[in-house]
Amino acid sequence: MIRKIFLLLIIIGIGWFIFNTVNMLYKKYNLNLEIDKVKKEIEALQAKNDKLKILFEIFKTPEFLEKEARKKFNLQKEGEKAVVILEDKKEQTTSTEKKGSIFEDIFTSATNNILDEQKKDNIQRWIDYFFGPKQK
Repeated sequence: MIRKIFLLLIIIGIGWFIFNTVNMLYKKYNLNLEIDKVKKEIEALQAKNDKLKILFEIFKTPEFLEKEARKKFNLQKEGEKAVVILEDKKEQTTSTEKKGSIFEDIFTSATNNILDEQKKDNIQRWIDYFFGPKQK
């Protein structure tokens, strides 16, 4: 009788040990999945941060500021003449309704310029560097 009770206690102890081991391995597996997910999110955020740093550096350059001031505010240098082209009234109302803040416009134009440059192959970039970009 005592042997049966002792054997039953040993079987329960082994079962408890196996259950806890499997439970711990399952928790470890889930934690590793979550760690991988967080690492991928960190990499994506770091890539986005790098892009924003590049854009910030571009925004700080005097060339960009001058270009955007000319484009948005119709500014000109001394000796230059400004030409104003009037649009139809229908087009003016729709174009002013579509416009967002100036920061959105600057951000989208700078982002589009960067993306356009990235789409070009290396040979085209060199040609643009030496001979100037193609006029559209």
